[in-house]
Amino acid sequence: MNTNPAEHQPAKTEVAGDGPDEMPLALPSVPEITSTKYEPLRPGDARESFTLSVTSSQELPAVNEVRHYRLQHLDRSGVPVGKPRYLSTEFRPQIDTVDCAFFRVSERDGELILEMASVEKVRHGPLVRGEVGLPPMLLKNGATPDAKHFRGSPGAYLSHEAGQFDFETTVDDMAETFGLKRTTRPLESVGGPVFPFLKVSAEAAYPFAVEVSNDATGSWVRYGEKFDARIAVRFDDVRDIASGFGQEFPDVREYVLANRLARSKGVAIRPLVSLEEGVSEQPFPQQLEEHLLTKEALDNLLSKGKEALDELSTHARIERVQDSEIGEQGKLTVSRFHATSERGDYDFEVLVGEDVDATQVILFCECGGERYQVVSVGEQYALQERADARRAILDTPKPLQIEGVHGLRNGAITQEEILDRAIAIAKERGFVLKSAPQLLGTGTYSPGFNPGVHDFVAIEIDLEASKEAFARKSEGYKTSLMKNADICASADAGNIRHLPLVAASFMLGGAIPENGREASILAGRREVREAFVRDVVTNGPAAQDPARWIWEQDPATYLRYMQDPTVRKLHYACINSVGLVRIPFVGNQFREHICVYGPAEKSDSRQDVGSLTHDEFHQFNGGFLPIVVSEDGTINWRSREFYVETTSATERLASRHSDLATPYRIGVNEVAAHTWRGKIAEVFHSLGWDLERASRELDDIEDKFVIPKEMLEHPDYEERFRPFVVGKLIRFGLLDRIQAGMIYDDMVEHPRVTAASLRLSNATNDPDDYLRRFQTAEERIAEQPDGINGFQRMLSVTRVLDVELVGLRIAHFMELLEKRDDERSQNAFEQSEKHLEALFRASDWIRSAVSRVETVAPTRENLRMHKRFEEIRKGPIAQARQFLSDLLEDHHLFRRATLQEMNASPFPFFRDISVTAEHKATVERDMRKFERASYDRVGLSYPERFEEEREFPF
Repeated sequence: MNTNPAEHQPAKTEVAGDGPDEMPLALPSVPEITSTKYEPLRPGDARESFTLSVTSSQELPAVNEVRHYRLQHLDRSGVPVGKPRYLSTEFRPQIDTVDCAFFRVSERDGELILEMASVEKVRHGPLVRGEVGLPPMLLKNGATPDAKHFRGSPGAYLSHEAGQFDFETTVDDMAETFGLKRTTRPLESVGGPVFPFLKVSAEAAYPFAVEVSNDATGSWVRYGEKFDARIAVRFDDVRDIASGFGQEFPDVREYVLANRLARSKGVAIRPLVSLEEGVSEQPFPQQLEEHLLTKEALDNLLSKGKEALDELSTHARIERVQDSEIGEQGKLTVSRFHATSERGDYDFEVLVGEDVDATQVILFCECGGERYQVVSVGEQYALQERADARRAILDTPKPLQIEGVHGLRNGAITQEEILDRAIAIAKERGFVLKSAPQLLGTGTYSPGFNPGVHDFVAIEIDLEASKEAFARKSEGYKTSLMKNADICASADAGNIRHLPLVAASFMLGGAIPENGREASILAGRREVREAFVRDVVTNGPAAQDPARWIWEQDPATYLRYMQDPTVRKLHYACINSVGLVRIPFVGNQFREHICVYGPAEKSDSRQDVGSLTHDEFHQFNGGFLPIVVSEDGTINWRSREFYVETTSATERLASRHSDLATPYRIGVNEVAAHTWRGKIAEVFHSLGWDLERASRELDDIEDKFVIPKEMLEHPDYEERFRPFVVGKLIRFGLLDRIQAGMIYDDMVEHPRVTAASLRLSNATNDPDDYLRRFQTAEERIAEQPDGINGFQRMLSVTRVLDVELVGLRIAHFMELLEKRDDERSQNAFEQSEKHLEALFRASDWIRSAVSRVETVAPTRENLRMHKRFEEIRKGPIAQARQFLSDLLEDHHLFRRATLQEMNASPFPFFRDISVTAEHKATVERDMRKFERASYDRVGLSYPERFEEEREFPF
């Protein structure tokens, strides 16, 4: 406000060109966001702060129920076929579980990746294998996993009450337990439920995907009520989880969940089966077409229920027995010892026996560009027992189920023994092998409930030579061929529930997104991310006005100012959070509160750096008016004198910063060489005054118009001091008061625009806070981040140019419209009111968003804000701009002269200072009056030559 009107003409067209390559306004570097891969235990790891011991006991209370059965297959004449088999089926009070893929989208090496939470577990079945006489697990590379620690996806018992199952509550409890924050509702099912092991347990696992925030990585949380050891939660790329199966992630359910999550989001995961060695294309034998089971045929078969069992070669007779030859219930106590010798015990029950371990043989072939698998259709007796359960369960699937080819492992433990067992199982079924078997890994299928493991071995078969295998009469099952893609799709639909078969299908085919699937989550996020980066680059730091303009005109001066941390941080703060922009104004307008700085049209650009530091100080502090708006929206006007005095005080504080503090820090002589603001500092500095003394004297000059005696007595007063002390400080102080009074009068005349400006601008309506901001500005500047944030600037510029300016124009029209009684004007007024209210909300949101931006990286929070920003920009902002354009073109509402006037001066106040001849005479008279009074105050005679001046020589 105290700048010379002649020095603030609107700028002409922006100087073209990219400027010097070393321009220090580049986009700040994006911090790398990495995905932490699984790390094995290390010496001193926090997870080693406890040990486990397992003791068997037959006196523990029974938690689970195990039923034993004798199974005999009969031909259609009732004659027994083969030897009887014995089965053991396990039940628990809470029979079903939820497997949850807590996921997030992150960035690594510039690529968006899908990550899923993995949990370090310590209480699950594999821990007790050695204690109950079972051989340890064998990983793909021949090693055995750690006996105490186990990684897997988060899972929990499915809570229910009176048969009503609450998935949401269960998942919420899981999220709270693991310290994760859900961001999506409702739950997203990723494929149908699965049965980990159809012949041993009636447990069903229901898979869901839930997106979570990024702020819980690597946290340690408490798990369980009885077992309170701590566990680690880590996010891993779903592709790493899948490719690491059998090595670092021996949980079959986690592997399946990762593939299902990837499949649902359109992320491709390569299969574990190596197709480069020994795999060749072969024709599909015509004789096997009747054994081809399509997805449609499978759906039809399952819909028949019991009728479909007639298609099997034998019938089954099953009876309950007291004991089983192949399985028994183990009752165990597991103790956890802290490093502090504290001990915690919990009871553990597990079904043990020869049949808990099995080898899953993935028999496959390549025909006509399709991949086929061998499957079996048969009756699962555990599901019959599930149907007879006397407790609430979620659903009762038909006992007829599809499973893969598998057989008991019978204690095989070395990699060679496992491969030999897989070959034997395939040959027992009559299949002719085409290539060597591949061990894909060994994993648990029901961690926490059963210590059994599955070996997954893939073997390519010679389809032509294996035709007889499909025609053989078998006990209780029918052999068929299914396309790998059909198996995956049927599993998604919940028609194939055999966990090992679903896992084997993903191992063979990978998670290939279906044709026609909607754009994946990564593609959608990538599109938003690219739009974010594009906006930040083009609308953010790529057009830093007026910084770029000043830099291009005089880079040496600009760099000199930017070397001072306070000036630099103030400059960046205005660009980031205020939206410093340069736009053309008619006449000599300078709107401090709207955050506009217009470089002078014909002045030396070096002068503008000093003026910029003054104007930015105003913009950083905001302000606008020392008036108060009540809760009901009415304005409580302070007196005109109060407004003028308060506004003048802020001008003095801004002058102290630009005219004294900045030159004192940068170097008085350096700044004085190229700007009149530096020459003001030189005047004070030449008297030997420090910054504190100089600031006090400057306040007296600008506020009380009192010139210190040391200045008046200085021999260089007339030549060096007077042009800046009287010609700048006193002159501007007087002009400030005149302009403040004119603006106050205009604001009173236009209260609607005044009230709108308070809501839209970087403003305060608290007079005390108004002054407090200026008085504590140096402290707040020191706390500002050092650098330009393109995202913040983009938001801020939008709020100024597209929200504030448009809103004030609409408010001005409303003042004209509400004075009219015609229906057309009233309708336009009501529409204006709606658009203005929408702009108020947009301004509030953008101002809040600016304060939340911490980096220009495409983080989750930034992308979410950018999406909302785009909605606002394309919604209420675009609509308000179009409405304003329509108003300006509606000549039925306003006369052409009115529209031209409003276009020339878009705001009813903030006009030019307009120093008329009367104003000029008044200011010069008062300048001479106060100068003479200063001489009189210190007992000096006012120079006669000053009295004889017809006008000031500056």
